[in-house]
Amino acid sequence: MTDLFATMIEKIEAHPTYAPAMRTAVEQKRSLALDYHNHGNAESWCVSISAMVKDPTRLLQIGVPDLEELVHIKGIGTSAEQCLPFCRAFGRALSEHYKLEEPPTPFLNGQPVADEAEG
Repeated sequence: MTDLFATMIEKIEAHPTYAPAMRTAVEQKRSLALDYHNHGNAESWCVSISAMVKDPTRLLQIGVPDLEELVHIKGIGTSAEQCLPFCRAFGRALSEHYKLEEPPTPFLNGQPVADEAEG
């Protein structure tokens, strides 16, 4: 695990709300997403670690799953092109640390991103 990701995970684990939110999601084996996004500033990017919400009231709605934000980290990247490489690498680090059954799904500005490395 790179020093950057180790430091990010250490900060998550030390945070009073992020740490218990992550632990609960992992214990409940919820599917996670990494939403790489900006807040209207194309040069400053953030990442949210979110749990994907399966809402039974939305059975007939097809499309993007709702995301329940667990962690929000600012100042992670500088362009949309960094989304997949970052999400792949950070997802591996999170999977290793939290012993996830599957890596988080990458999202870009709230929309799922097809990971061409998966085929």
